[in-house]
Amino acid sequence: MQHQLVELIKEMIEENSSFGYCTVSGLLGMNKNTVQSIFQLKGWQVKKRPVGFRPSV
Repeated sequence: MQHQLVELIKEMIEENSSFGYCTVSGLLGMNKNTVQSIFQLKGWQVKKRPVGFRPSV
């Protein structure tokens, strides 16, 4: 079951690279925490870089 789930998620993010764990979990009807942990374990989740200039205080 776990292996099939990982393969299904991998196919989804390969078809649509803009899909994040929230989108994938919504489309699969699953808990987002489960999908996010799979993303982190497989190294598919990247940190979002900050947008804009934030001066140091």
